[in-house]
Amino acid sequence: MLAETPDRRGEEYRLHPLFQNFASAFAQRDSADRASQPSISAARATSFERQAWEPAVRHLLAAEDFVSAAGLIADRGVEWISTGALGSLSSLADSLPPGGARGHPRALAHRAEVARLQGEYEFAHSLLRRAVPLLHERADNEGEADALHSLATLARREGDYELAFSYLDRAILLSEANSAVRMKCANTRGLCLVAMGEWTPAEREFRAALQAAEERNDEYYIRLIAHNLGTPAGMRGDFGEALRCSAACCERNGRTADVAGSCSPFEYGSLLFVSR
Repeated sequence: MLAETPDRRGEEYRLHPLFQNFASAFAQRDSADRASQPSISAARATSFERQAWEPAVRHLLAAEDFVSAAGLIADRGVEWISTGALGSLSSLADSLPPGGARGHPRALAHRAEVARLQGEYEFAHSLLRRAVPLLHERADNEGEADALHSLATLARREGDYELAFSYLDRAILLSEANSAVRMKCANTRGLCLVAMGEWTPAEREFRAALQAAEERNDEYYIRLIAHNLGTPAGMRGDFGEALRCSAACCERNGRTADVAGSCSPFEYGSLLFVSR
């Protein structure tokens, strides 16, 4: 603020009282942040040593090291999703500033997958549309393929099977022959074909997906795809094959509640009969 000198012979700059209060508060906060840095660094180091990744991300966020935080979310996101830590992942990802995940677009894709699993389909779609070009820029073929598969699942839910197939074809071209993405693509393509009433091609896709899951020893997808495999047979009227698939699913599962939509073989057979 420009003001006259007391003797009115000149002018001088003075701090406005409001700005002076702001500057004082800022200096105190900055001093406190500097004092806390050693403890934050020590806690972060301990979290990394113990492989406690969620606390590690929180310490990185507290230290405003957003690039490293986004990188850790990108690296560990699949693990958190598979263990059901969806709330933790979404909370951590949402704590990043706008554009904070640009250098690690897999973090953005993982946040989108959480939104998809929680039924926030429009939000998931918008995040995936942002993540795909960023993954392409970084030549992250596997990450881009996984994001394209997620877009295919959203298109399937909307009944746009042509668009879903387009995403799946692109994902397969980008992914490795033995990747988990190809396994998931085959399963999703099978579900699309079931909805279209193409039972034989659907069964072929499910069998390919099941073989890939068995080669990867992925118990969750083995159970899930075995359950799906029974649907085309049941809709054709081959209840024996459908029940065999359901029984195999239940046998691997140990109980019937873990796979969405699974039930006892007898209940499954009844549902197939009613569906027809």
